[in-house]
Parts: sequence; C-alpha cells; structure tokens
Amino acid sequence: MKGVFVMKKWHMVAIAALLILLAAVLFILYKQNEGTMMIEVVRSEIDRANYCTTNSDCVDIGPQCPYGCGIFVNKNERQRIQDRINAIPLTWDCFYKCQTKTAPVCLEGKCQYANRS
Repeated sequence: MKGVFVMKKWHMVAIAALLILLAAVLFILYKQNEGTMMIEVVRSEIDRANYCTTNSDCVDIGPQCPYGCGIFVNKNERQRIQDRINAIPLTWDCFYKCQTKTAPVCLEGKCQYANRS
C-alpha cells in the first residue's frame, strides 16, 4: 500500500507522552493564574477595608504572605479580612523582615503610617 502512513508504536508512545506533558503544563499554568487572581481579589478587599475616621479605627494585620508588611484595615473589618487571607491556600513561602514603625493613623480617610520628617 503505497502512500499510506504507517505509524510505528514508539511514535504513538512519544505523541501520547507529549500530549500528557502539554496537559500537565497547561494545568500548572491555569492553577498559578487562578491563585494570582484570588490574591488580587483579596488585595482589592484589603484596600476597600482600609477606611477610617479616627486613628482608633485603624489596625495593622501585617505581615501577611503574600501581601507584605503594614496591612492596614478598619478594626471592624479585621476578622473578615484575616479570614479571607487564611482561606487562600499558599503554595510558596514568604519571609518578610518588617521594620517596626509607629501605630497606623487615619490620614485622609485611609489607615497608614504617619509621615516622618
């Protein structure tokens, strides 16, 4: 039979292995993107929870991996934000060396460190 392509067994095994490898790579990329999106959603929630009218409204819940040092939220939002942070399973390690600063203050409706001159 001329013109008929006959695939050898090792060709089929190689193609199957490449397809499995491609599927694994795509799955890993999907999971990384999914984790990044979840983290960005929590970052947005942290930003919305950072509101105040007086200094006593502000609490620092940092450092939190992967959000960094000096995470400020309104004291009424503290537990909700902490629960959201803890709900995301982390697959990496974070090590922060945060400098000790003063307690957060309310400036222009946001909790932050006071500006030092």
